[in-house]
Amino acid sequence: MALQATPEQTAQFQRLSASTQAARKRAQDFLRVSSNPENPELSRYADPLANELVEAQSENDKFLKSFSKQQQSGLKKIAKKLQKADSEITSQSKSLNQQLERGGTAGKQIVSTAEKLDKALGDFQSGQLAIATEMGIQIKQVLSDPVARSE
Repeated sequence: MALQATPEQTAQFQRLSASTQAARKRAQDFLRVSSNPENPELSRYADPLANELVEAQSENDKFLKSFSKQQQSGLKKIAKKLQKADSEITSQSKSLNQQLERGGTAGKQIVSTAEKLDKALGDFQSGQLAIATEMGIQIKQVLSDPVARSE
């Protein structure tokens, strides 16, 4: 029972999962558009993606900070994996921004970094679901793969 989520944590998790899903959708959109690095719409997709990433990471931080001492102790291993995925998102996001600033010379790197960012978001989402399961949080919406929905 010590790991059981409070009602506030359950509500916070729902906001977290929605923001992460939105970030993942933006990453998928960006990845689709980045298949042609010369596409003038690339920058139009980059800013919303960056905003969604910041939102998801902020919600994640709030959620993790809401843990009691018992939850911190019991969820330490899963939380560490989640924080690792969060760090990878930050790293790939910074790399992507640098590549976009360089412009045309970074074509294939942009695609590769966008793929790594999407993978990091997938890991982030998986970590969140693992924590929710351990805390007994019922998932209201199915966090489906955005690729499957967009096809």
